[in-house]
Amino acid sequence: MPGVREVRAPLAAGTLLLVSAYLLLYDSADTVVTGDRVSPGLLSLYDTLGRTGLLVAAAIGAYVVGTVVTGLVTRRLRLFHARAVARVADEAYLEVRRKPRLLALYSPFSRPALRRVRSLCDERGVSFDRVLAEIVLSGGKRLLGTNRDLYGDYDRFLSEAEFRLSVSAPAVLLAVAVALQVPAAWPVEVGAVALTVLMAGVLVSDGLAALREAYSMYAHLVTDGVVATPTLDVGPGAAPPPAGDVDEE
Repeated sequence: MPGVREVRAPLAAGTLLLVSAYLLLYDSADTVVTGDRVSPGLLSLYDTLGRTGLLVAAAIGAYVVGTVVTGLVTRRLRLFHARAVARVADEAYLEVRRKPRLLALYSPFSRPALRRVRSLCDERGVSFDRVLAEIVLSGGKRLLGTNRDLYGDYDRFLSEAEFRLSVSAPAVLLAVAVALQVPAAWPVEVGAVALTVLMAGVLVSDGLAALREAYSMYAHLVTDGVVATPTLDVGPGAAPPPAGDVDEE
């Protein structure tokens, strides 16, 4: 469901962060409570809202915090991918049989998608790099206006990527917070944190793969003529649109 997809990543990331903060600050909070330093206003708020009301307020707070975190992660990764376009658009990368592992991990496009877009750009006489950057930075709104069903598939890949990339770091922080609170031998604590880091790495890898699926899908739709980019609209005979005209998601 599109509505659930939009909410789950910020809510999950925010919840993990707030629970981690509670565990890390538990001793300080307990000192404040036992020292009778809780303000009457907070006590009155607790009496007014009750347990259910506080849970709702905590969920809203988690969603707000998660929205900020998710927005930062998504925007920074999108800009990073836009800058990485020059490397994946290189002729050597497109033709080499074995892709460099690191470059293949963070590449925003599959090589078949890159080859198809390059052929289209050569045919139209437009900048290959710029078209790729426009696919990364924009396009969802155009696709939504052109074909809602295809946009649903595209948005699903983006949502899966956003969820995995947004919860990976908070999950590691939660593991550290739990390890500090649970009395156990240090090898057990280190092993638990190491396992969480490994799982977070898998989440990041899966998230980047889902993001690559989304961008590659959009690239194929561009070459199929389903949707275009600003540079393809302008063509080779005119100046490209200014960067401010590229609508970000």
